[in-house]
Amino acid sequence: MTYLKWKRRVQKQNLDYDDDEDVLENNKLAEYAILWLCYKINQEKHSFSNLNEFYNEYIINNEKYFVEENGANAYNSYKDIIKQICLKAIDIKETSKIYEAFEILCNMYNEIDEGGKNCTKCLGDANKFVSKYEDLSKGSNITKDRYYYQVLHTLSNGYDNFKKKCDNDQSNFPSLSTIEQIQLPATCSEELSVQSTVISPESASSSPSIASK
Repeated sequence: MTYLKWKRRVQKQNLDYDDDEDVLENNKLAEYAILWLCYKINQEKHSFSNLNEFYNEYIINNEKYFVEENGANAYNSYKDIIKQICLKAIDIKETSKIYEAFEILCNMYNEIDEGGKNCTKCLGDANKFVSKYEDLSKGSNITKDRYYYQVLHTLSNGYDNFKKKCDNDQSNFPSLSTIEQIQLPATCSEELSVQSTVISPESASSSPSIASK
């Protein structure tokens, strides 16, 4: 699946639906796109350990080849998504694990009836998602990778919004544990230095958009 096809799929599913906003925010889409990118890189068994290595080899130094193979729009999409991220801090292998939870959540949105009248058929996937999420929230990366921490919070919001769509059935779905406040760098430059600050889910969700196209 190409990035552009994947993007249309996620926009259609609208994982961040709520009563006041029915359009997927660009910064949330970018978070999901990083998951997809890490998952695809990991599938190819590359030797890259972080996105900075991938960015330098395939995005910056191979623009002409990349555009010929995938088109200018795809090139610009990849570039815009990751150029503002602290790439060295994003572990490809660990981040690709979060994509597995994201896929389960996507399946739940695919299965739900229009209007959220019958959500019980999604209960099995909900249990899988919660189990996967709980494992990820206990991983060591959550204490050192701002993106890892932030995207888990975004997935938590996506799951809560799914439950809201289910109206009366939402009480049947398991709840996610709350991620505690932890020590994480406030910026990319600080993420690669010894300086750090405490961030909470609220501050993570209010961080600037990391991509827009």
